[in-house]
Amino acid sequence: MCLISKNFSKSDAVPTLDDFAKLSTTLYTSISSFKQGNLPHTLLLLGDSGTGKLSFAKLLAQMLFCESVDNKPCLSCTACNKIDKDIHTGLILLGANREDSTIKIDDIRELILELSSYGIESSLRMVIIADAHRMTVQAQNALLKSLEEPNRDCYFILTSSNEKALLPTVISRCTQLRLPLWSKDKLISELTEHGVEPYKADEIASLSGGSIGKALVYANDDSFRELLQLFEDSFLSLNDEKSVAYASSKLKNSKDDGDMLINLLETYTTKLLKKADNSQALKGINNMLSAIATARKWQSSNVSWQATADYLLFHTLEDLSICR
Repeated sequence: MCLISKNFSKSDAVPTLDDFAKLSTTLYTSISSFKQGNLPHTLLLLGDSGTGKLSFAKLLAQMLFCESVDNKPCLSCTACNKIDKDIHTGLILLGANREDSTIKIDDIRELILELSSYGIESSLRMVIIADAHRMTVQAQNALLKSLEEPNRDCYFILTSSNEKALLPTVISRCTQLRLPLWSKDKLISELTEHGVEPYKADEIASLSGGSIGKALVYANDDSFRELLQLFEDSFLSLNDEKSVAYASSKLKNSKDDGDMLINLLETYTTKLLKKADNSQALKGINNMLSAIATARKWQSSNVSWQATADYLLFHTLEDLSICR
C-alpha cells in the first residue's frame, strides 16, 4: 500500500478550517455542520490542484480525533499533533505509486485488510485517498463496497482534481464538496498571517493562480525567496545600459529559473498596466507584454537563456522606464 506520507511533501504552514470556511458560503455551512458531529462517512473533496484538498482532509481528521472537549480541532493535543505528523494509528493516508502514478487494486485490498483491525489509539478510523482519480478501474471497483457500507467508526475522504476519471458508482456513494480557488486577497491575507511581507505576499499570490498550496510552498521556500530577490536586483534595478550589463551577469546562471523569472516579469508588467494613465505608458507596457510572449517562445526553442534574458532586460529598460 502506497502511503501518502512517503510520497508527498507538505508545507509547514497550512490553513485552518476557519480559513477554508471564509472561501464560500457552501464551505462555511458544511464546516459548521461537520463541527456539530455531522461528518459524512464518505466524502469526496473536489477542486483544482493546489486548492488545499489534502490539508482540508487532514484538518477533518484532526477534528474527528481531537482530544479537546470543544473547539475541535484544537491543533495542539496529542492526537492533532500525531495526525499533523502522519503517525496517528487511526489515520491511513493513501496515495499513488510514484513509479506509474496509479493506485492499484492490491493497494485497496491491503487497505481493506488494514481496516479489519482496530487502531491502537482509537477504534475510530479515517482513510484519506489523495488524488483518488489515480485509482485504476479495478481499484475503484474494489473500494465500492467499503464506500457503500462503511463501518460506523470508519470514515473515507477522497480528494480529486479530475472527477471525470472517477467511476459514477464511486461518485454516487460519496457526499461531494468542492473547494474553490482562493482569491488573490484571501491568499495575501493568509500569507501575511504567516509572516510574509505584504509586497512579497502580493507577488506570491499573483503567481499562485488561486492555489493556496503553491502560495505556501513559495512562501516557505528559501530558493523562491532568493529568486524574488534576484528579480528585484536585475529587472527592477535598471536605469541605464550599464545596469543592463550588470543585471545580465546576475542572470547568467539562472537558466533553470527562467520560466519563473518570466512569470514574475509578466506579473509585474500586468500590475503596471492597471496603473497606466497615459497613452505612452500603455504603449510601452503592451510592447513589454509582446516581448514577454516572444521570450516564452524562445524558451521552448533553442534560443539561449542569456539571449532571452538580455532581450527582456533591454525591453524592460526601454518600455517600462516611463512607468516606474
